[in-house]
Amino acid sequence: MNILPTVTITSKHEIAGGAFSNIWQGTLQERPVCLKVLRRGLLNDAFQEVLIWKQLQHPNILPFLGVNRELFNPNICLISPWMANGNILTFLKNHPNHNIYQSVIEITKGLLYIHNLQIVHGDLRGVNILVTDDYHCCIADFGLSHLISLPGDQTSSAHQGYGASQWLPPEVLASDNYDQEHLRAADIYSLGCTIIELYAQSPPYGEFETDQSVRYKVLIEKTKPPRPSQLASDALWELVGLRLLAWEVVDRPKATEVLQALRAILKPPPTNAQLALLESCLLAWATAEPPDAACLPDEAEWLEAGGWLEAKHFFDELKDWPEAENWHEEQWNDDKEPEWPWPLEKWSEDAFSESGVGEESLTVRFKMLPLLEY
Repeated sequence: MNILPTVTITSKHEIAGGAFSNIWQGTLQERPVCLKVLRRGLLNDAFQEVLIWKQLQHPNILPFLGVNRELFNPNICLISPWMANGNILTFLKNHPNHNIYQSVIEITKGLLYIHNLQIVHGDLRGVNILVTDDYHCCIADFGLSHLISLPGDQTSSAHQGYGASQWLPPEVLASDNYDQEHLRAADIYSLGCTIIELYAQSPPYGEFETDQSVRYKVLIEKTKPPRPSQLASDALWELVGLRLLAWEVVDRPKATEVLQALRAILKPPPTNAQLALLESCLLAWATAEPPDAACLPDEAEWLEAGGWLEAKHFFDELKDWPEAENWHEEQWNDDKEPEWPWPLEKWSEDAFSESGVGEESLTVRFKMLPLLEY
């Protein structure tokens, strides 16, 4: 645990508060930081939050800086970077033209990261998603997070705690005990509710004031949150309304499947000009001729370091071809002969020999291709 005694409080009073903690602002080495002061009697919960949070390092996860036990003695505070833009809901009100699509993808990437570490968040919703200075989303507040145990083990929601009822799936609302293996599916349901929240700019089931009324709507009437008027994409609503908010746990996709679906939905189709330019790049490489200057201005770099690599980067940037990612990954399989990603009309049988690029060199270049993160 990182003990940080040299922290200064800069706010004159708490900035926000909740059932488990209060938020103050401070500085750490002249850097503005958030001081999350946990209420007395929650020491064990604090240790669990620290144990999980300190292991996480990802662009879409709020960084953990350390712990201070002196400023608010006997209470302890958890320290993280100060996010001046606040949570995503406040940010969207101040920046109505912000690309919500991109925020949804970033939130999903953060959720996928913790799920891959066998961690569930337990309280995913708009107020727990903060926005960085460069307008990127990061998941915060791991106070209700926990590690996934062995399949078949039971978790007590009364003991472990779970988030607000408007974001909870029916299996959590219906019982204090549910299978550990279903915890990630509960996060997926909460993700669906959060996406609705971002577009509606209000909580799901926001018209109901009590947990009991939400439970009745979900468990008895089996009502789902309505489609926000701002959510224009039918494909996105189908993903959220039918899959993420599916009643049965087994019908909800995993985080990796959600991310793939979002990328397919949110990426625009390529223009004819983009496709023509890509084909020009690939043909130019195969015949050892420099490509169009619009694609690669540095002819020497193209010829020396592998025009194919640059053309493939260009191809990846498009993200338009439905099988692009699958094709890209298959080229790393030593048992599979390289295949071309695009149906070109004509190839010269002697193209590689004429260009001085043999099969061995071709294989090497394929293995040089990075699997891009985006």
